[in-house]
Order: sequence, then structure tokens, then C-alpha cells
Amino acid sequence: MSTYKSLLLISVFVVACNSSQKKNRDRQNDSTSFSQKDSTKAPSNYQKLTFDDYIETKTVSAGEVQEISESCALIISPTDDQIEQMKKEYGEDDFYTVADDATFYQGTARKIIDSLGVKTIDANKSLVKFNGSQQKSWTLTIRRKYAPEWNIILFHKEKQPEIVTPIDATGEKVKKYFGLN
Repeated sequence: MSTYKSLLLISVFVVACNSSQKKNRDRQNDSTSFSQKDSTKAPSNYQKLTFDDYIETKTVSAGEVQEISESCALIISPTDDQIEQMKKEYGEDDFYTVADDATFYQGTARKIIDSLGVKTIDANKSLVKFNGSQQKSWTLTIRRKYAPEWNIILFHKEKQPEIVTPIDATGEKVKKYFGLN
């Protein structure tokens, strides 16, 4: 009987190891470059996203775009669909931990921005067109795959918009971007 138990224990161990190796392969596949997983341009890592990754190059109708023509900080929060997707991806408990942290940092950033007298606007569409001075504008897809669900875009009419994570939206950074002293 002990031989039977030993074989059973070894079998369970082998199955567990194979399952662990499969999970590691799946994680590696998830980190495959964005261009290999999706035809739109953006890497698979939040830290690698650049301003150019957000630029929308396709023609879109005016109804699909939130237009902003004043200097402000655009506050981006996840949509209901994104929240449901994150719950599935992270699991309910981990999602609430992530959401709690993200909401804390975003709230702190909003307080800093408000205290400096910079207007805040909440994003309400997936596409945002920032209308700067001298006929310069930028249309961004803010809900792009692999983009952080909680994000902030600083916009001054005289400058290119700057995308910052809530944790990086410090008073110093906001003052520097908007030229506040």
C-alpha cells in the first residue's frame, strides 16, 4: 500500500509541476510585445507606453470624441466594462485591492492639482481631442489596450499634452508642466 501512496504522491507532484510550468509559459506569452498580440501600436507594459502610443491616426466622428480646448488635467478612471474585465483578470479580491490603491493615488493627485488652481475634467469618452493654440491639436485614444485604467493627462494650450500616472502627478511636476511658481 505504501508503494501505491508513493506513486500517487509522485503523480500529484508531476501534475502540479506541469501546471506551474504552463502558468509560467502563459505569463511569458502575456508579456509578448503588443505588436505581436494586437495590430494597434502599443507595448504590453504600462511603463513602456509613450505619448505616441496614444495618438489616434484614424478619422473619427465628432460624436466619438471628447473635445478639450482649455488648459486642464484630464482625469481618467476605468469604465464599467474595464472594471468587469479587471475583476475577471485579477479575481474579485485582488481587483478591490488594486482599485483601492489606484483610487487613493488618483484622489491624492486630484487634490494636488486642485490646490494649484488647475482645472480638472473627467474623461467621458475613449477618444479625447486636445485643441491647443495655433491650430495644433492631438487626438488620443485613452482606453487603449495595455494603458493604465487610472491615468491623468496634463494639458496646457501652449504645449503637447503630458500623460502621467496618478502616483507621478506630484505638485512639483504639475507646477513645472503648467509653469506655476
